[in-house]
Amino acid sequence: MTSRSVKRRRRGLPGPLQDAEQRPHLVLMVDDGTPGGIRRSVEYLVAEWRTSDGTPEVDRIALRGAGSLAAAVPVFLSSLARTAVRMVWRRPSVVHINVTQRGSTARALAIVALARAGGVPTIIHLHSSEYRAFVETAPAPAVALIRWMFNAASRVLVLGDGWADYVHTALRVPHDRLLVVPNAVPGPGDAELQWNNGEPRLLFLGQLGRRKGVPDLIEALGRPQVAALPWQAVLAGDGDPTLYREQARQLQIEDRIHFCGWIETAEVRRQLLQADVLTLPSHAEGLPLAVLEGLAYRLAVVATPVGAVAEVIRDGETGLLTPPGDVDALAAALSAVLADRAQRERLAANGREAWEAAHDITVYARRMTELYDEMTSGGR
Repeated sequence: MTSRSVKRRRRGLPGPLQDAEQRPHLVLMVDDGTPGGIRRSVEYLVAEWRTSDGTPEVDRIALRGAGSLAAAVPVFLSSLARTAVRMVWRRPSVVHINVTQRGSTARALAIVALARAGGVPTIIHLHSSEYRAFVETAPAPAVALIRWMFNAASRVLVLGDGWADYVHTALRVPHDRLLVVPNAVPGPGDAELQWNNGEPRLLFLGQLGRRKGVPDLIEALGRPQVAALPWQAVLAGDGDPTLYREQARQLQIEDRIHFCGWIETAEVRRQLLQADVLTLPSHAEGLPLAVLEGLAYRLAVVATPVGAVAEVIRDGETGLLTPPGDVDALAAALSAVLADRAQRERLAANGREAWEAAHDITVYARRMTELYDEMTSGGR
């Protein structure tokens, strides 16, 4: 699929609702019940719907609970039974399935088969950062099932043009069922945003691990040109911080980095309001909410051009992009925004405008509702 054809599909996404008296449609949301960006994305969307008229009635079902596989299997079986009952007793208008790799795909496959048997329109919403590698290493029968699942869906939503190219070429989804729908997040009102006059605060939101670039980040913070500057850092996300605390101790910056573990939405908001810089030096991504939240909260964003990030961040204009794994480049970018308040505020202000133009949850929620309506009214 060419970039031009993808952009045509992006523009083909229905616009905001025009008829406020349209009846809302029952939508069966099937999402991952474990902590992470998908769960937060669903929470943001449902919360926005609650504030609006003419929006879907949502029956939210988590296909996987938190914890071990042994604990997760009963949750899935219960969810499958609940979905089957819905198909018989209260047929949903649309089944919307958020999908990542491995077990998530296997669970989604069962739901798609069930919805197809019941004649219910389905959406596959691909969020995975590593779907290419997952499919490339899967055995041929599994790849055939994955392709069947994507092609059995009424619509396939992806987070960016690059993901659209991949799904079309590798999974053979036709153009007319493929939509580019970038993630969106809520943001604070202008009155809540204030420039910080004190020591710059740097924020990381994401799972602690190599894929999110945490070792690279701590090493960059320990480089002389960064360590010599005044700053404090908060790293928020699930995962064991032991190795990273030790790395920071060896670099003599452990007293400047606070690991606060997984935090819920209210605390995410508080941390964003207090921060000056959002950094996410990932090695692989779909389209991370943390980057969009950095834009929404008027932070200077330092990230890597992986997944659809480069389609959102314009390097040097709405943020700074560095190659994944390049600690020298990351240290240079961090020192630039930490040392130069004028540059930091310029990037942050431009980023806020980019969020308002393309990633505000209010417009996203209306457009998703209109998409459901289109799917249940004969493709109007």
